[in-house]
Amino acid sequence: MRTLDQRVSPGSPKKVEAVSRSHPGTPCLSPLLMDHAAAAQLFYSPSGGREANDANNRMREAVLLGFFTDDPAFNLPVYESLRTEFNAWITAKKSQYGVPPETPILAQAGGGRKNADFLLTMGEVSLRPEFKYGAISLNAVPQFLSMAANRNWHQGESYAAYYYDTYLTQVCAIYGVTETMSREEYLARVHCDSYKPPLFAALYKAETQGTAEQKAAKKRLVDASVSTWLESVKDKTDLATINEVLLSSQKAKTYLLCKNGKFYSDEILPEELQVVSVVGTRLGKLLVLQTATTTRLEMLLRWKNYAGVCFPAWQIKLRRLRPPTSVPRKNLKRQRAVAT
Repeated sequence: MRTLDQRVSPGSPKKVEAVSRSHPGTPCLSPLLMDHAAAAQLFYSPSGGREANDANNRMREAVLLGFFTDDPAFNLPVYESLRTEFNAWITAKKSQYGVPPETPILAQAGGGRKNADFLLTMGEVSLRPEFKYGAISLNAVPQFLSMAANRNWHQGESYAAYYYDTYLTQVCAIYGVTETMSREEYLARVHCDSYKPPLFAALYKAETQGTAEQKAAKKRLVDASVSTWLESVKDKTDLATINEVLLSSQKAKTYLLCKNGKFYSDEILPEELQVVSVVGTRLGKLLVLQTATTTRLEMLLRWKNYAGVCFPAWQIKLRRLRPPTSVPRKNLKRQRAVAT
């Protein structure tokens, strides 16, 4: 498998990119990895919480990319079992899509807005694998998609607007925060992870330095804002718009799952992304959607950076009541067209 050069942009492991030798242009540098024994062990270790898992996943992805390079470090005995398992995953993908045994090209496409971690090219077929650690199927993954809660998925005012109008002043009062921000500026800036605006900076400082009583009071308000807003918009959900976004986000997507040093594959069928109705709300924070299959989607409305401070977002999870039907062979040509 070590048939590719690897591009590494200085500064962040997320910039690692594997490219075909037939596309030169950027100097080939050694991957930015630490102790390889420790890197290999990450494929057998617990996730270690959200922050630790994010950092560890960047290292895991760099290792997978390294298997496509000529760097002798990735031919060390510590990687032997992983290479064998990963080769088996690649072989299974080629078989699934009826691809002759050409050498695949794996390149980091970047997560976040691109909603994928790699680009996998197998002959004429291109797929966008997203790496998920600690699970063998999407049913066990907390989310398959995360998006800022600033999309017009419901008629009426947005959650951020509702929170600003009804709860923000109360939250500020709990912490004694006096900084203010216009409604227009707040809605323009709240869906990001920056604490630079004075109001966000003050709320962040208060959140990190506040008492347990203050935090508990704030949590009650934020939880109430989510629950009340979801109840008010659940029957005003724009299913057509949600379906369009979901289908677009999953074009040519496949999931590369890993647990205990073994790799698994999962894919979301188009029918599982076709929302037909709103089931209702659950736990005061989930909007439950029924798809054209037995699969349901659970949309968790949460604040990514401290509840009530900044960045309200949707965390969307797949809840399969039974395993999906495998992708029919007749759909492969259509998927290849979408992939390329």
